[in-house]
Amino acid sequence: MKINVITIVSILVVLILVLVIAMISDAKKNYNIKIRSRVLTKSTGQKSTYYVTYWLWQPNKKRQAIAELERLGVGPIYCQHAQRRHKLENSKIPFRRECFGSKES
Repeated sequence: MKINVITIVSILVVLILVLVIAMISDAKKNYNIKIRSRVLTKSTGQKSTYYVTYWLWQPNKKRQAIAELERLGVGPIYCQHAQRRHKLENSKIPFRRECFGSKES
């Protein structure tokens, strides 16, 4: 089964168009930010980490999540590929991201 170049290019163009349309529709949304916490079982201090997950095409939700975490006193805040709950391994969902941090005591 041979896949030609036109098929691959058309799939990439459709994917890029879908991402651009999703980012445009995200521009003015207000989200209810749900802040979750997790305690990693292998961490030494058993410190809880607060995190918010979002999709790659939701930059507005990312900004709102960072602002909400800062309002709660969480710092410093990092953003990366989403992790599985209660584990130190990345999620297998490809476009899932998260912002996280711990409260300073």
